[in-house]
Amino acid sequence: MQRLFILLTVFLIKTAAAEQSRPVVLMDFVKIKDGKKVEALYFYENNWKLYREIALKKKVIESYQLMEVAPDSLNNFDLILITRYRDFIQFLKSE
Repeated sequence: MQRLFILLTVFLIKTAAAEQSRPVVLMDFVKIKDGKKVEALYFYENNWKLYREIALKKKVIESYQLMEVAPDSLNNFDLILITRYRDFIQFLKSE
């Protein structure tokens, strides 16, 4: 029984280590309300994007992207904000 416990523990540790080395990608889906597209784009360009540029220079994140999309029958959002981290450890350090 003790041997099984040790094997299970080793397996879990290896699995956790492998998960930590995978990239982490955060995606925020934004729906702009009341026709405030100009205001929303101004905010994301001058706040969200600005902080991502600083984080990129400091190597807190790996990359970022702000995408404008056209709402259709499959989605009901106008922007996708993407932040990519090298791994889970980098993600945790960013918080």
